[in-house]
Amino acid sequence: MEGVIIKELNVYHDGRGWLAEIFRDDETDYRAVMSYVSMTRPNVARGPHEHTEQSDFFCFLGNFRLYLWDNRKSSATYGKRIVFEGKGAPFTAIVPPGVVHAYK
Repeated sequence: MEGVIIKELNVYHDGRGWLAEIFRDDETDYRAVMSYVSMTRPNVARGPHEHTEQSDFFCFLGNFRLYLWDNRKSSATYGKRIVFEGKGAPFTAIVPPGVVHAYK
């Protein structure tokens, strides 16, 4: 989908646990303005919602399903809908303004 960036994270394991890089300045032009952490219980959905001026940068840990649909009439992917299955592997998603999003 035009402007959406989904990145599966590389996870590095050792005897202490694991580590994954969430954000690298040299990998994107995206610049965060705010950050927060939330926890969503199993089988609970958040959204759908969309922003008119801001992008969202999500980091998902665990089993998540991310729903996206393009509501931007000027976009080449206008009206397109996709579902991304996390299946337990951590991933990030940058969702630009005008893309409706929800997750469960």
